[in-house]
Amino acid sequence: MNIVDINDIDTFLIKSKQKIPNKYINDYLLTQIKTNNIILDYNSKIFYTYILGISSYQISILNIKTNIKKNLIPIVDIFKVKYLNNSIKSTDLYITNSFISLYQNQNLVYFKTIDKRDHKEDILEFINQTLCIQLDNIYEIDDIKLQEYKKEYISNIKNIHSLQYISKYSNKYVYFYISYCLVLLFFIFFYYFKNIYYINSDKLVLNELSKSKYIQFLNKYQNNSKVTKNLIYIFEVLGKYSIKLEKLDLKTSRLDITIISNNDNTFLEFLEDYDKNALINSIKYIKDSKLYEMNVNVRLY
Repeated sequence: MNIVDINDIDTFLIKSKQKIPNKYINDYLLTQIKTNNIILDYNSKIFYTYILGISSYQISILNIKTNIKKNLIPIVDIFKVKYLNNSIKSTDLYITNSFISLYQNQNLVYFKTIDKRDHKEDILEFINQTLCIQLDNIYEIDDIKLQEYKKEYISNIKNIHSLQYISKYSNKYVYFYISYCLVLLFFIFFYYFKNIYYINSDKLVLNELSKSKYIQFLNKYQNNSKVTKNLIYIFEVLGKYSIKLEKLDLKTSRLDITIISNNDNTFLEFLEDYDKNALINSIKYIKDSKLYEMNVNVRLY
């Protein structure tokens, strides 16, 4: 069992209006890590928590300098041992000389490095005002007590539900395998184009720039039944949930799209139509327009 010191943990926060469904979380977190220019190596371990009070994920990476990569326990998680024989649900803050760990309902939700010069009052103000969390208990942990927690954790490891790490390799790209027939005659496509999407109607899901590019795609791939059929399906789904298309770009067999909506739940409904076959690149809220924007990558064939 190897306890990873706080100095070997990189962490950052990323806003997310709501929790990402489990089947998309792996790719979402990896995308955020890449966006933040964090380089993963062979021994890197990734874990995350969701902070409901500020609608944010805390994404953390263990940067191990050795070849040891099994049985790794972040030091911020060792206080979980305190709840082994305790069923009480509470919000607890542990303050050590070098970091703080915040637990809600017996699970780690947030941690942060601190300095010995940081005052307890400032830490509590940060938890209350920045994280919007009210504390039930505060525990000040000196170095001797910290060592005791480490020993107790290791002694009870079999009875503790340890943090789960995500893989930095699996699901890097998610593929969409089409169940529709591969042969689509051009006149059938033309029927869909004229009768489903109503390019000149109030049900328009494209802005002018996207419409122009969409038509270019259709003209380019009009004899490619795989592309045409699935491109049509994507716009059918967008129209189904009244989602507006902001941008689109075809990259080999994958379509990169940016979509907007005034309700972020429609994004999840859109993704459900693809089951596990979509890769979320980003989700954000645009204050000026009061709209949600999502960039997602789907596979055409």
